[in-house]
Amino acid sequence: MPNTDLSFRSRWNRTLVHDREGSADLMIRITASPRPTHTERSPIDVAFVIDRSGSMGGQPIEAAKNGVRMAVDHLDHRDRAAVVIYDGVIDVIQALAPVSPAARRAIDGALDDVEACGSTNLGEGWLVGCRQIAPEPGVHCGHRLRRTILLTDGQANVGMVDPAQLAHHAANLRMLGVTTTTLGFGEHFDEQLLSAMAEGGGGNFEYIRSPQQLIPFFNRELGDMLNAVAIGLTLRVTLPEGMRGEVISFLPHTRHGKTFEITVGELPAGESVDVLLQVTTRRGNPGDLLPISLDAHWGDPIADIDRTWSAVPKPLTRAIGSAVDAAKIDEEVAEKSALQRAANAQREALKLDRAGRHAESRARMRDSHQTLAEAPMTDRVLKELRLMDDLASAPVDAVLSEHAHKRTASRVSRMGRGRRDREESLSDD
Repeated sequence: MPNTDLSFRSRWNRTLVHDREGSADLMIRITASPRPTHTERSPIDVAFVIDRSGSMGGQPIEAAKNGVRMAVDHLDHRDRAAVVIYDGVIDVIQALAPVSPAARRAIDGALDDVEACGSTNLGEGWLVGCRQIAPEPGVHCGHRLRRTILLTDGQANVGMVDPAQLAHHAANLRMLGVTTTTLGFGEHFDEQLLSAMAEGGGGNFEYIRSPQQLIPFFNRELGDMLNAVAIGLTLRVTLPEGMRGEVISFLPHTRHGKTFEITVGELPAGESVDVLLQVTTRRGNPGDLLPISLDAHWGDPIADIDRTWSAVPKPLTRAIGSAVDAAKIDEEVAEKSALQRAANAQREALKLDRAGRHAESRARMRDSHQTLAEAPMTDRVLKELRLMDDLASAPVDAVLSEHAHKRTASRVSRMGRGRRDREESLSDD
């Protein structure tokens, strides 16, 4: 059986917490072993959903069609693909089928005939794509990665248009095994909608400013999917009495009593993800131990089996204030938690700016900047501080530019999910 094990390492920013009241950050790093080159990969199902509304006319629709052709070139007979196009009407131009030479020719020919026109029924177009790859109820189809990739330059203006409703549907589909990635072209799409759908759907959100960015995007997106060694990865963190928690990371999660269930999704071979939580403790006695427990389960798509893991990591210890202040800080945990907190503040700032509350938006940007300024001065933090300077000092009497909104939304979506291999943007200047 191929080695597709994951390794888990948990670390506190410091292992002592104040005996009266205190807080600490916990980082759980999950790393997938590299896959030997001779091992078989798992097959995938992917549905490409293309916006053909009138605003996509010209370069955007041609770029989207070429992007899908490029993506299909990553696949072979083991994989299945579907292609859906939409404006006010939804058409399935390629039903889900194995990617054979005949299917490639059919997709290529059908894309040639696609022209931009009409309105934007984004919600229904996306749902039709998801239905193409959704497993039949009660039928076990193995541990197969299924993803819908939505390409659009606009905003939902027909049918289901509420971002919260669409994000809710994306989360429900994720629980059924269908994930969602969204791509926004140009500067007229709704970045809050697309990022919410991707985060709820367990996929990725990317801002595509120019057609040239599609090549690295699909290389990364399809590469991750084809090299996945864990799918549906879910981490559970159970806290002891006297401790409360909050998930910092932008990962779908639920809480059941003292247990947080956090959806990490798929993890490609050789990659890692950092999951961050903040815990707070109430008054106790110096020397008290506060143990937590961790467990995880996921599907191994190569061996086609379920896998599990569990552990009880080193506990926090209550201590007097002077001992806590003198305790050594884990600088990597401090860096990662600062980056993810900064991402949260920036996302709130973008929403405030869209709502016309520009002064409040800039204040949240300055909060984000301050969070980073107090973090260890790593190269990653310094780069983020430079990006933040213009946002924090922008005039308070006008909305941020569309490019700033979309670039920042895309960047913080990646940063908040803790995938180090996806920290770099495709659309940064």
